[in-house]
Amino acid sequence: MLWLACADAPPAPEVEAPIEEVRVVEEAPPAGTIGGEPILARPVVLGGISTQDVETVVKQLDWMACHRAGMGKVLVQFTLSASGSVAKSETVSSSLRNPETETCLNELLLGASFPALERGEKAIVKYTFSY
Repeated sequence: MLWLACADAPPAPEVEAPIEEVRVVEEAPPAGTIGGEPILARPVVLGGISTQDVETVVKQLDWMACHRAGMGKVLVQFTLSASGSVAKSETVSSSLRNPETETCLNELLLGASFPALERGEKAIVKYTFSY
């Protein structure tokens, strides 16, 4: 039978559309990061100590002795107290993926002595170690 007028056409049969699996895809981290913050090209210092003072002390540390294996970078954030002692140190991001090296770096920094802060009660430093 041929229907000529749309108004008189029978209703279209309901068709169940196949349900497709929906996958949530996480965006990749920015270049230079592995599960953390972007790896920094230069130290970032927030507080009453100069970047030059931080670099001078870090360069005197035997941080290469912490290297266990692989090539990569480790971004560490540490907090300095007013006296210049390191109150806290933690790995923020790493492309090295070597927990032993990261632990060693944090322990090394916890034992370091920096100049007393010129102002304020604490300073926060982000420093990248490259292997």
